[in-house]
Order: sequence, then structure tokens, then C-alpha cells
Amino acid sequence: MSPVVYIPGNCVAGQYGLTAAGPCSNTSNVNFRRRLYLADPAKAQYYAAVTSFGDGGNANYNALLLSVQHRFTKNYTLSANHTWSHCLT
Repeated sequence: MSPVVYIPGNCVAGQYGLTAAGPCSNTSNVNFRRRLYLADPAKAQYYAAVTSFGDGGNANYNALLLSVQHRFTKNYTLSANHTWSHCLT
């Protein structure tokens, strides 16, 4: 992730991507205040909003559906379904 850093106070034009003097933190210079950009502006200028990155993950999913029905003929019907899923990448 590359979250935005809040910079308090006012800045001069050209600082943190501002075109005019004003608050250091505003919506027009969000990409210039990301941690990735502050660490290495030369490489980070090619990135915009980086929400997440990674080379793997895990996921699990389990579900169970049961159904019981009573018929007028005094018979019962039982139905069951189970799903199991596991993903490792």
C-alpha cells in the first residue's frame, strides 16, 4: 500500500506538487504525498493510487444447506448440500 501522508501547514508553490502557495495537504496533490513518492520521487511518479499488492493470498469458503420437507402422505424428504473450497496462491 502507498497511503497518503498528511502534511500540516502551508507550503510554497512547487512543493509537494502544488501549483500555487496554500495548504500542504489537499486533494490536488494526493499522489505527491504518498509514502512511495516521498521515498523515491523518480520511480514513484509512474504510480497513481496503489491500493494493495502482493504475491499470494489465502481464501476459505464453507457452506451448508439443509432442507426438510413433510409431505401430506406422511413421508419426509431430507436434502443436504455441502460446499468446501480452499485456495492457496
